[in-house]
Formats: sequence, C-alpha cells, structure tokens
Amino acid sequence: TELLDYSEVVYNTIFAGFLGSWPGRVDLIRALTQTRNVNCWSKGVGRYHHHLSPEKRAEDLQAYREKLRRTITVCCPRGAGLNSIRFFETLAAGRIPILISDDCVLPLEDQLDYSAFSLRLPEARIPEIGAFLADWFGKTPADKIARMCAAARQAWEEHLGPAAQERLVVNALHRIKNSNYQLNVAQMDDVELLWRATRKSPK
Repeated sequence: TELLDYSEVVYNTIFAGFLGSWPGRVDLIRALTQTRNVNCWSKGVGRYHHHLSPEKRAEDLQAYREKLRRTITVCCPRGAGLNSIRFFETLAAGRIPILISDDCVLPLEDQLDYSAFSLRLPEARIPEIGAFLADWFGKTPADKIARMCAAARQAWEEHLGPAAQERLVVNALHRIKNSNYQLNVAQMDDVELLWRATRKSPK
C-alpha cells in the first residue's frame, strides 16, 4: 500500500537496470538523459543485481522502491529475453509500465486488456521516448492516469501476483490436459482410418 501513495510523485518515468542484457538499454539511458520536456530519472549499471553483495542489493532495492513511489510510469525494456521482470514489479507498485519489446507475449493476453494499465513502445522508437511521453501525458487526463495505476495494481493482485499463481498454474494445466486429450482423440481417429484402409487393401 505504501507504493500506491501518489503524494510524492515527481517523475514522469524512471528506468534502472543492468545495461549488458540488450544494447537497446544503453540507447534508452541515452534518450532519457537527453529528454528535457518530461521529468525522467535513469540509472544504468554494469553488473547484474545478483552479482552484488547482499548489502549492496538491499541498498539498491530500497533506492529503487523509493523511485517507484515517486514516479507514474516505469520504462520496462526487454533484456536478453523478450520480457522484463520490471514490468511485473511496476504493476505490483501500482504504476504504469512502458513495455519496450517488439515480440514479447504477456501472460493471459486472451483475458487481460493490458492497454488499460500499460503502454508499449516499439524498440525502434527508443530515441523518441521523450516525445512519446510528452505526447501521452499531454493527452491523458489525471483521473485516467490514476485509474490506470489502480488497474495495474488490481491486475497484479488478481491475476499475476503470488496470490494468483496457484490458480494460474492449475488453469494452465487444465488447458494443457484438454489440448492433449483432443490431440490424442485426433490421433486415434487417424489410426482408425489407417486400420480400415489396411483391412480393405488386397493381400
């Protein structure tokens, strides 16, 4: 609940992360640094978080939580893979993630309208992040932004957070079981047709 307090918001967007995962992160840091029309904060590091000492990890985590509390959106660029753990951290904080990944498939996309609480920026538009944010904040009323933040937290609590994981796994297993069953039935139909054709063929 601490992170849902908007009284100390000072940033339009933030980004903090390891720069070695994907070259686009360096481009993002550069673009945020050069942005003058929206209030941004960014920090790129050369060492992966889990390679740091426990003390340093705790210090960085606390600092990151403070930045989350003071921003509205969070840049969530892909890493070596197509997804970003930062995307889900942002939802948990009740903030609006900006997913920067062209081919990322998000969980439950057939059930959740991600556009209701997140933004997407094509990878090729990273240099335009400042203009993108200025345009979005200029066009989006404050009450809609607040609703998006609330919807982000709700999506995490109800569908994507730890409390929903058991239901998510069980439902996925049911879908897998049902799809395998249908596949097996189809395979059996093929076998039966082959058996009939063999029985009718001359010896």
